[in-house]
Amino acid sequence: MTAWDIGSRLAGPGREGVQAKVAAAQGGDTKALEQLQSILPAAHLEIRRALAEKPQAPGSPGLRTLLELFDG
Repeated sequence: MTAWDIGSRLAGPGREGVQAKVAAAQGGDTKALEQLQSILPAAHLEIRRALAEKPQAPGSPGLRTLLELFDG
């Protein structure tokens, strides 16, 4: 298991929690964005999905910055 695939191995409740944090961050919730930074290996796949669906959402720039940190 690596950081790249841990998100795909999350069970239902864990995946739902990540989805909720990503949705909140994409809506502009800065606290959710900070929380995502600490679980980025588990959240990056959901962040990518959310950005593909709503690239212009208010919190999308912050999510893109998190991905740059992860991919960098």
